[in-house]
Amino acid sequence: MANKEETLAELGKKIIEGKAEEAYKLTQVSLAENFGVSATLTAMTDAMQVVGDLYARKEYFLPNVLTSANAFEKGFALVQPKLLESGSKRAKTVKVVIGVCEGDIHDIGKKIVVAMLRGGGFEVYDLGRDIANTEFIDKIKETNSDIVAQSALMSTSITEMKDFVELAKEAGVRDKVKYIIGGGSATKEFAEKIGADGYGLTAQDAVKVSEKLTS
Repeated sequence: MANKEETLAELGKKIIEGKAEEAYKLTQVSLAENFGVSATLTAMTDAMQVVGDLYARKEYFLPNVLTSANAFEKGFALVQPKLLESGSKRAKTVKVVIGVCEGDIHDIGKKIVVAMLRGGGFEVYDLGRDIANTEFIDKIKETNSDIVAQSALMSTSITEMKDFVELAKEAGVRDKVKYIIGGGSATKEFAEKIGADGYGLTAQDAVKVSEKLTS
């Protein structure tokens, strides 16, 4: 029988190192040995947080983060069905539309948030980067989402967030979704100023805010 602590620690390590196949196999072991879906998921999301920290300290670069995200996704493909089997209401019903504001192509932080949200059991629709506000609105209507999240690293792009609030009101969806923002140019004060429902400085914050807004 595999050792729980060692297996989960090794799983996290392989995700950080971006070794997808090894992360997949260790996820299999953890689930087969009944180490717990929650424990397995925590090891995986904690690893992605480390990756985010390494990127913030410029010890990791885009290729590193992408390989780690791929390793996470490999393992999460095994975990997600277990989340649904557990009967978690949040895993089944809370939908998030997320993307980077138009005019901004910096999406590495968004990728980590997507991974963390999926790891937390949310159903995530990732629109990508340089996304027009109209595309966010269309996706909200299409998916009947509970949360919409926008990020912006460039200071020239955060005006899109203010414009989104007005457009969402005009489209009749502002009162139907919780709106959260993040990214290098966004601040808590700016979120309050434009009438956003929440703000997250880190990927971990984004998950916590999303959980709080939909609890």
